[in-house]
Amino acid sequence: MESCINTPINNKATSTLEVGSLIFSFDSHLDDFTLCVVKHGEVVSTIKNLPASRKALKAQASLLQNGVAVVEGSSTAHPLLWELKRLNVEVGMVNPLKVRNLRRGFFKDCKNDRIDAAASAMVVDRMRENPREPGDTELRILARHLQSLTKRLTQVKLKAWWLLYNLNTNYRKCFDDLFCKASRILLEQYTPQDLEEMSLEELEEALRSAYPRYDSEKARLVKGLLEDGLRGNVGQGGVMVLRDLLRELRDLERRIEETEKYLVRLVEERFGESLKLLQTIPGVSAEQAAVILAELGDVNRFPTVDKVVAFAGLDPKVRESGKWKGKRKLSKKGSPTLRTVLYRTAMGCRFKNPVVNAEYERMRSEGRSYKEALVSSSRKLLKVVYAVLRDKKPFYVPENLPDP
Repeated sequence: MESCINTPINNKATSTLEVGSLIFSFDSHLDDFTLCVVKHGEVVSTIKNLPASRKALKAQASLLQNGVAVVEGSSTAHPLLWELKRLNVEVGMVNPLKVRNLRRGFFKDCKNDRIDAAASAMVVDRMRENPREPGDTELRILARHLQSLTKRLTQVKLKAWWLLYNLNTNYRKCFDDLFCKASRILLEQYTPQDLEEMSLEELEEALRSAYPRYDSEKARLVKGLLEDGLRGNVGQGGVMVLRDLLRELRDLERRIEETEKYLVRLVEERFGESLKLLQTIPGVSAEQAAVILAELGDVNRFPTVDKVVAFAGLDPKVRESGKWKGKRKLSKKGSPTLRTVLYRTAMGCRFKNPVVNAEYERMRSEGRSYKEALVSSSRKLLKVVYAVLRDKKPFYVPENLPDP
């Protein structure tokens, strides 16, 4: 293996990058990686096609101790990054968007392994961007799996709702919650058409078997609604699919509950104090706080609140030129999981949290839509979360809070 560098080396690794420090930049792939050494903004040496193995990294460990190793944040970079940390190498992640923008400017948007590695290093060396500490991969995997389960749960409910509407358009009016326990018990045994064809006494008995408090008045209401409802032509095939969806719904709810409990337990072990602090914010549950912390990690990674807002993708994308002003939209360049949990949490905080509610009412009073007001409330909630974690103090309502 060829020598990597013939330049004098500063033997002191620092947490804050100093001018003239060596930067070891990795461009990682599935089975190999490219190592680029940069000093004073110039590429000193490059090694290509290094195997992605512990042996290859250990061979470079003594060299890597003499500077800072940077890795572009990507899915294939995480194993490399954590293996470097186990070798006690000072390592950090750089924003892929900044790497792409710098590559376009310095290298005329040319792309190969050497350029990608050099661009990652120059983000740190020329743009003076300190590489950030990586988040907890295990917690993020759980948080994102939880989001995917929740998304699938919503999809299953929508499909089941459509089938029920085709079986009888009025069945949805029989219960406050279409997927409540009583409704599911009934649907596992009967179809809406079966319920419609029952006598009043039989229907009352079926309802009471699902929920003992239902009486004859409820039975008359259900029977009247079903008899007046329209019926589609989904047949027994639709009934079979509906019952399969209900089984999947039950399984998803069980898996979501188990994942939430496990995530909360892990976050409590690693960020116990922060988890308690976030729960002092009205409207934030333990499960929501756990997902937020799983995505944010150590909040000290972010020097300002604007950095946190950008990490969540809740910063506005401005398009203006002269007197022309384009429509302001979210950049959505950050963590979609964090953005989603903040949006859903803000929906509940609007009724319980005076700070979030004041922001929501302000936006609505300006004529903004419900969704725009909730997005702005999500941003406000994230700022509250950042302040609570940064100051390590419980939430309190400021005295100068404007009236909603």
